Amino acid sequence: MKNSALIIVTLVLLNQLYTNKVRADPIDSAEHIDSRLQHLIKRFDIMAKRFKEDYLPELQNLKSTFEKALTKDSLKDKILLLETYSDKLNLKFANYFHDELDKQFFNEDMQLTRWYVQEILPDLKGKFANEAKQFLEKIQKAYTEEDLDRKVELYNQAADVTSDEFWDYLNDTPEPEPVLNVHLKFFQDCLNYLLKERLVEPFEEQIRNIYEQVQNAIINQDYKDKLRVVEIFDDVSTTLGKFLNEKVIEYEIHKFGE
Repeated sequence: MKNSALIIVTLVLLNQLYTNKVRADPIDSAEHIDSRLQHLIKRFDIMAKRFKEDYLPELQNLKSTFEKALTKDSLKDKILLLETYSDKLNLKFANYFHDELDKQFFNEDMQLTRWYVQEILPDLKGKFANEAKQFLEKIQKAYTEEDLDRKVELYNQAADVTSDEFWDYLNDTPEPEPVLNVHLKFFQDCLNYLLKERLVEPFEEQIRNIYEQVQNAIINQDYKDKLRVVEIFDDVSTTLGKFLNEKVIEYEIHKFGE
């Protein structure tokens, strides 16, 4: 999961395009590997909606391979699949597939960027408000562009209308209260989705408790309490923290992946 203080930093660095490989992570627990497989399966479903018809059978075959691995393969074989599946693809399909996967990642992060800037906009004044409005207008053009290189170019143009001071404000430490409130709103929406879709086993009681803390932190005026609640989502040293880490990514794919 993106550290809450680093969410905006990650967004600023979007022009450093994702590589064609699956995002690296040192954790090789069974739960983490299963989550990586599940996340890619979800991404394949999103990609299929805009995929070239000629390549759809190969994409479906790849999805089936991941689904089979998820339910039947050993942990060792699952890790091997994640590390090597790209090398086994037909070259023409592989080039197109990686291009589309990069676009899916890139679009997802642009949507997340746009959501954050839209949410913070009512609290921005003067120069920052004007920069945010220009950024939102331009990033929409980047999002709808189909060509990957042109998409990156348009995103860079969107980023150029914002100043370093604008992003410094959004990523200040400690975070300004409006930024904390947007983080809390994100986590509120995320936990509401997880609870509604019953994706919280075996931690339902703990997650309902965190959800209540998030809701209370949004409406109260205690800055330290807001910060404390946001920092709950930064802790991946516990089993619950690792679980939330994976589920936040799942929510991001659901909310922003289309």
